[in-house]
Amino acid sequence: MEDSLAGRTETIELFGFSLGEIEQTVEHFVDVVFSGQSLLRWSSGVGRSDYLERACAGGYPEALRREGRRREDWLSGYANQLLQRDAREVSTLRRLGDLPRLPQLVAARSSCELNKADLANDAGFPTSTIDPYLDLLEALFLVGRIPAWSSNLTKRIVG
Repeated sequence: MEDSLAGRTETIELFGFSLGEIEQTVEHFVDVVFSGQSLLRWSSGVGRSDYLERACAGGYPEALRREGRRREDWLSGYANQLLQRDAREVSTLRRLGDLPRLPQLVAARSSCELNKADLANDAGFPTSTIDPYLDLLEALFLVGRIPAWSSNLTKRIVG
């Protein structure tokens, strides 16, 4: 007899290393934010190209051990494995062959409001079916939705 272990599991979401962990330095940004000090006085010796390079490197230890093309290949292989193998293990959606394009289309829309109809159109999905595919990307930890911000709770939930 098999035991389902229902109620005995927990999913813990682990993010990549923070910049402080990568560089083995103590980070103070959160302390400054909650201290009430003005952020206008916050300065950094890190330039725009440095931020871009760090964002592209990611925070996964295995990717950080590699450089250049080897890092790109590892990250690409990781994403492909999630989209082609793991997605099939956790989903019964029909158009999983079209799934690898979707994260790229979502990434192109980062930092703005997500228009699902435009996304579905660009991906070649019927608008009515885009939500389960976005849910799958979120379940695979490839995307994270940030809820709309408003001081009004009702507007925030609707947004």
